[in-house]
Amino acid sequence: MRTLHQHQQGIGLLELMISITLGLFLLSGAIGVLMSSKSSYNLNNELTWIQDNARFATNSLTRDIRMAGFYGCSTSQNYTSTLNPSAGTGWYTDFDNAVIDVVDNDPPTSATIDISGTHPFVAGDILVITDCSQTTVFQVTGNNSNKLVHNTGSGTPGNCTKFLGGISCSSAGANRKIFRGSEGAFVVQMKAHAYYVDEAADGTPTLYRRELVANSGNPDVSDEELVQGVENIQVVYGYDSDADGNANRYVNADDVPVADWGNVVTVRIHLLLRSFQQAATEPQEFRFVGADYMPVDRFLRQEFISTIDLRNKG
Repeated sequence: MRTLHQHQQGIGLLELMISITLGLFLLSGAIGVLMSSKSSYNLNNELTWIQDNARFATNSLTRDIRMAGFYGCSTSQNYTSTLNPSAGTGWYTDFDNAVIDVVDNDPPTSATIDISGTHPFVAGDILVITDCSQTTVFQVTGNNSNKLVHNTGSGTPGNCTKFLGGISCSSAGANRKIFRGSEGAFVVQMKAHAYYVDEAADGTPTLYRRELVANSGNPDVSDEELVQGVENIQVVYGYDSDADGNANRYVNADDVPVADWGNVVTVRIHLLLRSFQQAATEPQEFRFVGADYMPVDRFLRQEFISTIDLRNKG
């Protein structure tokens, strides 16, 4: 009995090899599940990142485009700009193509607008004063926190006239408009935005916004990093060829005649968003503006399309 008991103690080499094999099999399965879960998590995380950034970019673009051409409650027939047309510095002062308290500009021969309280504007800022009968764009030419000075002879592009009426620089003096706060007049700052795609400091493709600002009494632009992950942006324009208020076709900017930008009634934005990391196991084919592409990397990509009506027409 003692001899038999001694022979039954411990495990043999065969049992040990079987145990190790089973353990490795279970461990490899657990590692496989872990890796699969991590891969799925990374994939879902990148897709969420793409969708969140696309939503932010689309909202920013939509908000700006919908406000394009807004000059107050008056129509474009009662709009004028006193900015010198011959001294314009680019797109950011071209307001012919698409709040602070109440105001009064008495007397009409004065180049100042009295403000109830103070204002934050500085020399070089381009503003719009508006009521429901007239809208006028002008440039601030003096740093006075209680008045808005809009004289001629200084600044770029500067003001062609100190009068705020009429529909052009030549007719402004003959139509000496008085804006009164008691009649609903108000002043707001003109906004001009341009969007483009470039690389951020870490190399990630990013949507930037260029904005009109004042710099030492002159209009200038400032660049702002808006949202990462935007790899491409393409814009087509809804062209209304029969003046019924609806887009008949969508065309590129080069196909819109210079004199016909007033016939553009909608804007369609195509955004191509890219993941932050190469989360796919192999290159993923994607579609953008009607064409198919096969990249050489493993980034995830998705197209987002938004069509925006230009509300401030007419």
